[in-house]
Amino acid sequence: MSAADDREAIGQVLAEFCVGVDRLDYDLIESCFHADAEVDFGGFVNGPVVGYFEFVRGEEGLGAFARTMHNLGTTTVEIDGDVAHSQAYCVAYHSAGDDHPWCKGFVVIHARYLDRLEKRDGRWAIARRTCAFEWGRNLTTGEAMELPAENLGRRDRTDLAYAR
Repeated sequence: MSAADDREAIGQVLAEFCVGVDRLDYDLIESCFHADAEVDFGGFVNGPVVGYFEFVRGEEGLGAFARTMHNLGTTTVEIDGDVAHSQAYCVAYHSAGDDHPWCKGFVVIHARYLDRLEKRDGRWAIARRTCAFEWGRNLTTGEAMELPAENLGRRDRTDLAYAR
């Protein structure tokens, strides 16, 4: 597989994650991660990926939203053999009823997925994902969304993107 093929395969993993989330395709979401992957979404969920899968399938998970749409933007990928590091900017839209625990209407979150991907048995998948949050706003109420302080983006080399 050439470097271009690897980049395309990695881009496909990143895109399929977003499609899986927006279509409630839990099998597709799970296929984007290695079984022993770790995730860090700050106060939302942090630890083994199986906990993330339980969270998204749970009562307050993806099914609690009327709709979501995740759009990837600027993406960088650095490949070193069978290990890659990517940073993908994401704008995520969430719509839910007033009874949703944190959405309460229409929320937009700006974040970056900071991933370590590994190619195992010829297949690229996420081995570690950290979500760095830039900002979020509830467009229904006009209020800024409180995001996990430990995962907020920083505009210098203390940003989570530099902590591999």
